[in-house]
This record gives sequence, structure tokens and C-alpha cells, in this order.
Amino acid sequence: MNKEIAFQIMREYEKKQDDVIREIKRKTQEVYSKIPLIEKIDAELSKISLYFIKNSFYHPDKSQEYIVQLKKKINTLKEKKIHMLTANGYPPDYLEPKYQCQDCKDTGFVDGKKCHCYKRRLIEICYEKSNLKEVLKTHNFNNFRLDFYSEDVDPEQGMSPRQNMQQILERSRKFIQSFGENDGYSFLFYGRSGLGKTFLSYCIAKELLDRGYVVLYLTSTDLFDILREFKLSDDDYTDEHIQMIFDSDLLILDDLGTEPLTGFTLQELFNVINKRLIHGKRMIVSTNLTLDEITSYYPERIYSRLLGNFKLFYFFGEDIRLKKRDI
Repeated sequence: MNKEIAFQIMREYEKKQDDVIREIKRKTQEVYSKIPLIEKIDAELSKISLYFIKNSFYHPDKSQEYIVQLKKKINTLKEKKIHMLTANGYPPDYLEPKYQCQDCKDTGFVDGKKCHCYKRRLIEICYEKSNLKEVLKTHNFNNFRLDFYSEDVDPEQGMSPRQNMQQILERSRKFIQSFGENDGYSFLFYGRSGLGKTFLSYCIAKELLDRGYVVLYLTSTDLFDILREFKLSDDDYTDEHIQMIFDSDLLILDDLGTEPLTGFTLQELFNVINKRLIHGKRMIVSTNLTLDEITSYYPERIYSRLLGNFKLFYFFGEDIRLKKRDI
């Protein structure tokens, strides 16, 4: 998980706790001003607790007896306090803290493990940062249709587009299931436009986002626009969006080959791929280029990493977009 996201979540929990404390103080002052006797009860509660603690320390042989007496005294005073609150029109729990999550008391953790509310917030933030929040409502495995792919065997490939897609889907699900492991392999989807490369990337992204992983989706053009804009103002990768490019659990780089081939784009593409490979950060790169075009468009230090460090998946068949349009 991105450290900045973890810090953001913990800052949110700290603010929740501060808000609870602030609200309790406000309510307490309000009640004290209207029912002064409750302030005296609270003072008595503090005093007797200290009294019994001191007595237990000096007379350890009677500690259990003191504990029983303390509990009895506290319960009596609390009952009196509740009676006075309700008699004056307040609910009995008016002075109790109101947490947004009763399970973790707005700390984010239960027994040292992340609370369900922490995990839910993590997923929300990951979606917000992924650039995919809206599109994934429709572009997911629930809406992936194999029937758009022909069952006719392609003589060059020795299988049908549907068989090929079934194999790619199986590998994609394994990619998702093993994502937390350390082998760190990435995918290169290549083939003509309209064959489901981007759609499948969205499907994988949604599954990983729902598991709390940090996923960032960018087109090739978007990537270089961000890097170019940032380079004009600073030479270090310190901006949060820049850090996401390098530190996200998964970077989806779509439409590789649509960017202008300049010294800048080639250098930055190498930097992104190389740094992510070094740190074991996975990528899904999709392109309409053929393998021959990749090796002719890009220098060896780029294509050798794409073809040597990525698992290659070739998409072939009829244009799915045209089939959808005809339905």
C-alpha cells in the first residue's frame, strides 16, 4: 500500500478522534452549566478512583475488596448521573462518545488488525486515485462477454479467438489471485484495436482495487503529459501523482505507441518501466503495435524489457466494438 495513502487514512482517523473529544467537551460544558450537580458527580468519580487505586497500592492484600467497592460506588454515581440527565431532557448516553465506527472506536484497528472501516476507506481512496472510478461500474468481469469472440479457428494461430481469450482470462485471474506474491511479473497485451485489451485491463483493475491494492490507469499520452508538466517545474519525483506512477501496486499503461516518439518520451518510458521492474512493481501495458513494430519503434533497452520481463498476450479476431454496435 502507498505510504502516502496510509498517512492520509491515519490523519482522517486522528481528525475523527479529535472531533469526538471536541464534541464531548462541548456537551460536558453545556451539561455542567445547566446541571451543576453532574460536574460534582464527575469530580467525585475521579476522586474515588484515585482513592481506591492508592489504597490498593498500600494494601495489596485487600485489592480485590477495594475493586468490588470501587465498582459499586462508580455504578451508583453513574446511575445517579443518568437519572439527572434524563430528568432534564437529555438522552442517557448524551455524554458518551459517538464514534463513526463502534468496532474500532475510530482508531482504524481492532486487536492490531485493520478494521473493516479502514479497509473500506482504503478501497475508496484507491478508486479515487486510479482514474477509473466511474468506468469500472460497467467495465468489469461481470460484463465481460466471451460470446463476442468467434469460435472459428484462426489458421495462423491454431485456435479460435474465443479459445485464446479463455486462456488470457485464466491467466488474468491467476495474476489477480497471486498479486500479493513476490514474483512481480507484468503483462503486455498486444493486438489490433477493438479486441478487448483495455476492457480486460479495467476488469483486472477493479478486482485489485476491491482488494485494497493501489492501481493507477493512464493512457500513454496522459503519462507523458504528466511527466512533461512536472519536469518543467521540478527535476525530482516528489509530486503525489508522480509518486503514484512509480509506487502504485499496479500501473496500467494503455495505448502504448500513440505518444510522440521524442527523446523525452523514450527516456521517461524507460525510467518508468525500469524503476518499476527494479522495485518489483507490476504493470499492464497494452498496445495496438505488433511485436515487430515495438522492436522498430523503441530502442533495445525499452523493447528488451517489454519483451523479456513481461508475459506477452496476443489478442486477435474481429473488432468487438463493431459487434457491440451491431447488436
